[in-house]
Amino acid sequence: MRLLVKWSNGTTVFAVLLGACAPSLFDVAEPSDAGSDEAAVADLLSVDTATLAIDATASPHGDEAQLFAELQKAQAQVPAPGGAMAVRRADGTFWSGAVGDIDIVLATKTSPDSRFRIWSISKTMTAAIALQLVDEGKLALDDPLSRWFPQFPKSAQIKLRQLLSHTSGIPDYFTDPAVVAAWADFWTPAQMIAVAARLPRLSEPGVAWNYSNTNYVLLGRVIEMTTGNSLSHELHTRLFSPLGLHNTFIWGEDQVAPARGYETNGQGGFVDVLEKVHPSVVWATGQIVSTAEDLRAWCSALIEGKVLSDSMRQAMVQPAPLSSGATVNWGLGVAITPTQWGPLIGHGGGPLHGNSGTMAYLPSKKLLVVTLVNGSSDNALSVVGAAGWKTLIEEQ
Repeated sequence: MRLLVKWSNGTTVFAVLLGACAPSLFDVAEPSDAGSDEAAVADLLSVDTATLAIDATASPHGDEAQLFAELQKAQAQVPAPGGAMAVRRADGTFWSGAVGDIDIVLATKTSPDSRFRIWSISKTMTAAIALQLVDEGKLALDDPLSRWFPQFPKSAQIKLRQLLSHTSGIPDYFTDPAVVAAWADFWTPAQMIAVAARLPRLSEPGVAWNYSNTNYVLLGRVIEMTTGNSLSHELHTRLFSPLGLHNTFIWGEDQVAPARGYETNGQGGFVDVLEKVHPSVVWATGQIVSTAEDLRAWCSALIEGKVLSDSMRQAMVQPAPLSSGATVNWGLGVAITPTQWGPLIGHGGGPLHGNSGTMAYLPSKKLLVVTLVNGSSDNALSVVGAAGWKTLIEEQ
């Protein structure tokens, strides 16, 4: 049998075909727009398996070449100049691989420590800080938004948990034409919230699931007003430093080289699109730059209870309830995708202006996969989201 798994990430839905029994049933649909661009950049995508990078703590499983091949395939299908993957197997051993170039101008090879803009995977970190504050008794999941934003429409009816689970009905500022036209400009959280406040509501609070970046801008401000510190400070002191995420930074705020991103130029090459989006416009929703290895460490920390209490960690991965009594395939900061092996938990990032990625954990198999590429296309999340799983599932 085949199971079609749909993972929602913003307005993008990517589908992965997972094989239930036979290896031949585990595949990914070929991208509909594959063609001249992909063929023309083949020389950029061909990397000898001798360049395969293996984590120092990895144990020999005999799957390294297959995992590397899946990464190469994903990179070619997006297409992207470079990509990186980090996995955690059921026995706790690691593998990391990288392919292609992270910077095509400098011809810098990609490594598992190469930095990518992770876009909405950042939301898992914003959510975790909010949940830490709940653990500390400074916030409650049923706190009304009016506690901080009394003038925001319907704020008295909107709960903190509904911001976390995208069930608030608040419209997405990021899709407003005026914002889209000015993605490259500097934006403040107050400006983004003001845009959303004047847009038509997506639903009444708690009635439906609608992905909205505004939820996480509001959460970012709730965190700042509750702690008295900047969101950047809280990310560094609560997550980056104590968890050893030494290659994870705030794009546009920390003094590090920017993570470049590329799109095909229609002429057989790539064009750098870093400057198309100002970091401020994605703020608490997607401003983090990280690596495949750091994201593996981040997800592992969540799994192992190093970030949240057991009760809060369980709350994070429970399907969010609607007012009708139904539930949605979204928790408190994570997507929950049903599969024949149980829920697949994680988040996608992009595809947006030259970076795409996924971070996912399958609890029943104790498997974790992070895949990042420095390219973006309509099919990017379906391709990137499938990479690695064929090999890891089959070897069990």
